[in-house]
Amino acid sequence: MVRLEVTLDVYSGMPNPSWEIPEDKVKEFFEIKGWKELMNPEAHGVSLELGYRGFIISVLSEEGEENINLPTSDGRKTKPDVSQAKESHLPITFRIYGSMALNGQNKNFKPSLSSEEIQEKEKWLLQTYTKSQEISPGLVPELTEYVEQSISSGGAIDDRSRRQQETQQETELLSTEVLAACNLWSAYYNPGFWNDSYSMPRNNCYNYASNYRTHTFAQPGRAHGCSFSINCSSVFNAARCDGLNTVCGASPMYLVALVIWPGADYHWYHWHGAGSNYFWGHKPGGTAARNWDHAGRTLIPPLQPHNCNRGPYTVFCGYYYQPRGAVIR
Repeated sequence: MVRLEVTLDVYSGMPNPSWEIPEDKVKEFFEIKGWKELMNPEAHGVSLELGYRGFIISVLSEEGEENINLPTSDGRKTKPDVSQAKESHLPITFRIYGSMALNGQNKNFKPSLSSEEIQEKEKWLLQTYTKSQEISPGLVPELTEYVEQSISSGGAIDDRSRRQQETQQETELLSTEVLAACNLWSAYYNPGFWNDSYSMPRNNCYNYASNYRTHTFAQPGRAHGCSFSINCSSVFNAARCDGLNTVCGASPMYLVALVIWPGADYHWYHWHGAGSNYFWGHKPGGTAARNWDHAGRTLIPPLQPHNCNRGPYTVFCGYYYQPRGAVIR
């Protein structure tokens, strides 16, 4: 019997919720037509934005490769190209693109299915979740509601218009004087360092902000036994265990920014540049590092983490300083 794991690709800092499809639903999965049109074997090699990004399917059983015969919309069964998944040292894994890809986030996504048919399949995958089959927790009712709304709207939810972006720290635009007063160390902007098939799914926004590939999907404070809840002060205090500070010191420091998706997740940005010539980069979860915001605008002043489009990450916590060489895990 083929065993399938579903990962809801939605978080940036926290691990994504995942679960095993119940046995009775696995048979139904292979009977549903049209999966092939929504599939991409490069499960993590995509450049999607903050918030809901579709589903990732992983084959858990050894006999899975021979049994993956996904029906197309006309009923023909075809096998996915799993060679890239093998090369990335991952299980046989592929992404199911959803309605968010119809919104221009993947120009190569051209399914023959209607938006209603795509949304129906996304909702079917979401409904396969059961607590008893949970692999990685996190699919709380509020998140389910958000994903359902994202699917129904075709991935076009603009959280800035739906909810006012909050600021929990009075912030002025970062001036040349402020930046010059600190011994800031700017990491070279090199997306390729983060976006290879092995590193991308194993490093998140906190890894990127700290400029340290741990391949552990690093969490604030974990290296020093500190835990946190999803709010500004708690995530900051956990990161402070790793060396984060509100003031710059004499040793080289990275300038970073923290934002919160209330009750769900956190996200970090990293400052690149020198003096007044700078911009911001970030890495949403296991997807690609980039230097643009949720609306696709390059993060060059005056557009910065506190005033850019951050999708569901509506709470801006502040700008902080992370020591170069901080130990994270």
